[in-house]
Amino acid sequence: MTIDMGGSSLVSTLGKRVLGKNVREIFTLRRPKAEFTWQSLMTRKVVFELLSKIPVIRKNPRKQKDQQKTSHQALKRTTSTNDFKSSSTQKPGSQISNHSVPPQSSITQDSPPTLHLRGQMKYIKSWDKILYICSPLIGSLDAMLDTGLYMNDFSMHDTSQEMVLSGIKPLPQLEYARDQQFEQGRELEQTMEKLNNERQKSEELLYRMIPKEIADRLRQGESPISTCEYFDSVTVMFSYMDGFASICARVSPMKAVTLINNVFTLFDRLTERHNVYKFETLGDALYMVVSGAPKRQDHHAEPMAAMALDMLNTVQKVKDPITKKAMTVTIGIHTGPVAAGLVGEMTLQYCLFGDTVNIASRLRTTALPMRIHISEQCNEALKGSKFQVEFRGVIEVKGKGKMKTFWLIR
Repeated sequence: MTIDMGGSSLVSTLGKRVLGKNVREIFTLRRPKAEFTWQSLMTRKVVFELLSKIPVIRKNPRKQKDQQKTSHQALKRTTSTNDFKSSSTQKPGSQISNHSVPPQSSITQDSPPTLHLRGQMKYIKSWDKILYICSPLIGSLDAMLDTGLYMNDFSMHDTSQEMVLSGIKPLPQLEYARDQQFEQGRELEQTMEKLNNERQKSEELLYRMIPKEIADRLRQGESPISTCEYFDSVTVMFSYMDGFASICARVSPMKAVTLINNVFTLFDRLTERHNVYKFETLGDALYMVVSGAPKRQDHHAEPMAAMALDMLNTVQKVKDPITKKAMTVTIGIHTGPVAAGLVGEMTLQYCLFGDTVNIASRLRTTALPMRIHISEQCNEALKGSKFQVEFRGVIEVKGKGKMKTFWLIR
C-alpha cells in the first residue's frame, strides 16, 4: 500500500518524503486493533487512528524563541561570573586566559513530536484507491504548538478546534468511559471479524452455485434477467458414465451416490485446471461443461479438448463397484452460438440455451465408450492447435440430419 497523494497540511507537517512510501513505513495503525492490510481497510467501517513513525518537520516558533532567549541569558550569566572571579582572584604577574569553556547546557532536548490522525477510510472505485479523510488528534493548545500545527489544520465540521482551545483533559470518569468504549470497540471488532468470516463462506458457496462473474453483477444490484447474454461462439461438452443406470439397480443408494460423487469431484478439479465452467449435472451421471461463457474468450475449443482428454485418463481411476473394472465415459463436443443467463428467482441456476447444446448432446449419444466425438465446427476451431483428430464419417444426428463428425485422438 503506497501513499500516492497527500493534502498540503499533511505534506507540510511530515514532508514530501512520505509520498511514494509504503504507508506501513510511515504510520502504525493504532485503532482498530487489526492487521494494517488492504483487506482490513476495505472491510472495517470504523474510525481509524494512525500514529506517525517519523517526527514532524514543522517547528514551534514560540519554543524556538524561548530556547534562544534562555541560551542567551545563560551564556551572559556565565560570562559575567567568569569575569568577576577572574578580577577578584588575580595575583600579581598572573595572566588571565582569554578562552573560557562554556558550561554544559542544562536544557534537555525533548523527543520530536509525532502526528496522531483520526478519520475514516473511503474506497474510491474509479481510482481504485482508499482516501483517508482525517484530522489531527490534539488535546491542548500547547500540544498543537509543539507539533507545529495551526488552527486551520483542524476540521471545521467537528469539535477538534473547540477541544484544542478549551484544553479539555480526560478526567477519571471520562477515562473509565473511554476504557469501556474501547472494550465495546474490541467486542465490535470481534463481531465484525466473525461476520466477515461468515460473509466469505457465503460468497464461496454462492460462487459454487453460479459463476463468479454473474454473482458479482448480482451483488452490484443487477437483476437476474439482466445477466442473460448472447455468445457468438462457445464450446459445449456432454459426458456420461457408461452403465451407471445398471449400477444403481445393483447397489445401495449410498454406494451409487458415493460413486458419482467421487467421479464428479475429479471432474470438478479438471474444470478449475482448464478454466471452464460446469453449468449442470444430472442424476443419471450426465456432466455438462462450457468454455467461452460466462467469461468470453477467443480460444475456447482448446481448453475443452484438453479437459476431455484428461477426463478419459481420470475416469480410469474409478472402479465399477460390481465388476471392479475401470469405469468408462462417452463424450460429445460441439462449437456454436448460445444464449446464457440465470433462470428462476427462488433457486437461481445458470443455464445455456440454443441448438449448440442439443447438438453436443446428440454427439454424446452417438459416441463410443472412451472416445471423444466432436462436430465439424469444433474440428475447425481446433485447426492450428496441438490437438489431433481423425474423420469418423457422416452420421445421422436426430433433428439435424446428416453431419460430418470427427474423433479427438490426442
